[in-house]
Amino acid sequence: HTPQLLRWSQHEITILVEKPVAISEKQVSALKAAEPKMKANIWVAMEYRFIPAINKLIQHLPEVGEIKKVTIRENRYPFLTKI
Repeated sequence: HTPQLLRWSQHEITILVEKPVAISEKQVSALKAAEPKMKANIWVAMEYRFIPAINKLIQHLPEVGEIKKVTIRENRYPFLTKI
């Protein structure tokens, strides 16, 4: 989503962007460099790391070791029909 975000963030609009916002270090660097010129209000959808259970999981990662993949099943509205 980085190319679109870089393009549209120059306008005084509100943007709801899906994650992942960036998929490489290069994209992260481009976003950081562009940030001072951004005029848009930007919201990132579904930030799982702020959900208490996910936050707790992240805290325990040093004890668990390297994780290759995490799958999250949504058991709440409006995601009930997807499971």
